[in-house]
Amino acid sequence: TMIVHSDHDVRILARTLWGEARGEPTEGQVAVAWTIRNRAARGSFAKRLFGQEGTVAYVCLAPWQFSCWNESDPNRATLLVLRDDQCRGQIGTASNVLDGLVPDPTDGADHYHTIEPPPGTDAWPPDWAASMRETARIGAHVFYDSRPAP
Repeated sequence: TMIVHSDHDVRILARTLWGEARGEPTEGQVAVAWTIRNRAARGSFAKRLFGQEGTVAYVCLAPWQFSCWNESDPNRATLLVLRDDQCRGQIGTASNVLDGLVPDPTDGADHYHTIEPPPGTDAWPPDWAASMRETARIGAHVFYDSRPAP
């Protein structure tokens, strides 16, 4: 099934994929896109926009959720000026995931982190990971579902 979205949602999701996972193979980028789509489909993340156009962009741009959009992240300045032709692959991936044309390889994940700790990180994995169910390892990322186990 597709999720309600606009061109703006596709473009923000594509830029988030570029910032978070451009070094990953297509499957890894699809997995990150599905994690964001899963958040957009769940009211706990999407809040007031739940199920409406703009929900995907809201989820991507929420403070401190995807590091590429943090003020301190070096990717952010590039993302703000990135042209569509520079992230054409990510635009295709974003569209395909939001239109439901590609299955979810993460089994419902709504969180992920890199397998390797970021430079200068003392404790890894992040504290939040201990309370969640691991659903997949794809490329350089570990994926989690924050919902209670079925």
